[in-house]
Formats: sequence, structure tokens, C-alpha cells
Amino acid sequence: MYQDVSAMDVFNYMEPAIWCGLIAAAVTFAIEIKLMLKGVLFGGGRRKLEAAKKAGRMVTGTRTYCNRSIRRANNKSGSEIWYHAGYTYTLNGKTKEKRIVKKNAKPPWKVTLYYKEGSERVFLADDVDGSPLEIVIYIIPLLVGVGVMMAMGYEPGPPFV
Repeated sequence: MYQDVSAMDVFNYMEPAIWCGLIAAAVTFAIEIKLMLKGVLFGGGRRKLEAAKKAGRMVTGTRTYCNRSIRRANNKSGSEIWYHAGYTYTLNGKTKEKRIVKKNAKPPWKVTLYYKEGSERVFLADDVDGSPLEIVIYIIPLLVGVGVMMAMGYEPGPPFV
């Protein structure tokens, strides 16, 4: 009842549209990685940090409190330790507070906070890395590959029928 199928049969069965879709997805992914490394994609935070450092727009925050909370997972043997710390800093003659949350690492006594010109919001150097939108790096090549396959007339069907 079962057919004896080798790996070469699978490769020979795949239509050219599938190969073109895979190649298009790989090329798109490579272009995105290159743009990300150059700072074109998701580089706004790094540019903002460099501009603040160059202009000297930084203040020092001193820790006023630090709380520790332990979260245990239901079916895991380990636990996670989260630290919640508050830092006071003075910007434009006003004393304000910045809250920081760290996982498994106690926050330092002093931190350097940066701010944009004309803004009263401060940020850490750690805040500029990572974005939830970076998932787009994986989704766009997938969409490009499927789009190329569909444009070439690929219609998915049951294999080896």
C-alpha cells in the first residue's frame, strides 16, 4: 500500500515554483539581515542613543529602592528572579523617577540615562536593543516565497497521488 519513496523522488516531484519560492525567501532574508546590520532596519534606537551620547544629553540615576520577586513555573524545577528598581534623577531642575525591571540580575546602584533634545523622557542604553517588530524579519521572507510560488501558478495538492 505504501510507496517506497526516496529523497531524490521528493526533490524531483517538487515543482520549479517551489524552488523559486524558496530561493526568493532566502534572498529576501539575506537582504533583510544585511539592512539590519547596516542599521537601516531597526536602527532607530541605536541612532537615538548615539545622538544623545554625542550631544551629552545624559543624566545619572541613583537607585532608591529594589524589590525582588520570585516566580516559579508550574512544571519546572527552577524559578525566575525579577528585580524591580526605582531610580531618581534630575532633569531640567525637576526630580523624577525611572523604574527598571531586570531578570536574574540585581540592578546597579547608579545608571546612566539618556534623553532626546526637548524631551523629558529618559531611556537606558539597554532599552534600544530588541523590538517586538523584529518578528517581521521572519514573516516577510515567508510571504515573499509564497507569493512567488502562487505567481508562478503553484497549486498545493496531495503529494505522490
